[in-house]
Amino acid sequence: EDITQGLPRVEELFEARIPKGEAVMSHIDGTVEVVRGGPDQPITVRVTHREAFDTTFSLTAQHEILVATGDEVGEGQLLARAGEGDDLVEVKAPAPGRVTKKRNTLTLHSEEVDSREYAVRHSDRLRVETGDTVAAGDSLTEGPLNPKELLEIKGVDTVQRFLVSEVQKVYRSQGVSISDKHVEIIVRQMLRKVTVDDA
Repeated sequence: EDITQGLPRVEELFEARIPKGEAVMSHIDGTVEVVRGGPDQPITVRVTHREAFDTTFSLTAQHEILVATGDEVGEGQLLARAGEGDDLVEVKAPAPGRVTKKRNTLTLHSEEVDSREYAVRHSDRLRVETGDTVAAGDSLTEGPLNPKELLEIKGVDTVQRFLVSEVQKVYRSQGVSISDKHVEIIVRQMLRKVTVDDA
């Protein structure tokens, strides 16, 4: 086969163009839920990231504790207080969650939820199903990744490796062997360009 068959793809990569039929990428780590609407509506892929964290409050014997173990509290809700008037010290919940009390220590168990939705055309082929776990930068549909979007999500190092690997794929598929260093020099030059936002 003639090598020119693969050159449009190499050109697309080196010029950092938006690829034809680009894949939809997840911007966060999380669990996938595929929501299929009617025949006229696009398919929606929802990626939800949950992160649990604990906040501990060490209280003194002077504190009046206003919650008990198992209580669900809202953000800003009063958990304990000490003193009166000008000396009043209040302990408030920084986030909603569930309280555990152990002697003079309160622990607030909270969960941070980040959810993103991606509209997918009916013509696109999904690479994920409900319940799958994805990482930021993973493609949700089939197709080539957009290097600019990958740069925003994963950073310079990942996009450099991606460009080298994609260019080499084209040449290897045509039976041409080129050392990585030649492609790496071009990729380094591509990512040297900067914009000064504020002098």
